[in-house]
Parts: sequence; structure tokens; C-alpha cells
Amino acid sequence: MDGTRKDIDANAVAPEAPAWVTESLIAMTFKVWQPYYKNPLSRGDVIRMIISVGQLFRVVAQGRGYQGRGS
Repeated sequence: MDGTRKDIDANAVAPEAPAWVTESLIAMTFKVWQPYYKNPLSRGDVIRMIISVGQLFRVVAQGRGYQGRGS
């Protein structure tokens, strides 16, 4: 198991999506971000946004070796 949706329920959200990507998260992301885009967002666009933000959060949370000022 690699934590992707396909390990849990292949048709629930999207096979390539992590298990934490839910229908409600997708719906909320559409609601928040669609007004800022001229063209309609696709479901794939929204899932990619969610996954990208999740990856960014993981990197920030890990600190990536940041030692702070004066290091």
C-alpha cells in the first residue's frame, strides 16, 4: 500500500489521489477557487491543486533542514 486512493476504494474520488482527498475537499476547493479562474476548472485541475498544496505542506512541515537565522 502506498497511501493512494486506489488502495482504499478505486472509484471513490480518483485513483491517483491520496486517501485524504475526499469529495467534500474537492467540492470546497471548487467553491473557493473557481471564482478566480476565467475558464471552468476540471475535476482533475482541482485534484492536482489539492495534491500540490498537500506536497507543499509536507515540505514546510518537515522543515527541509532549515536551521533558522544565523545558522
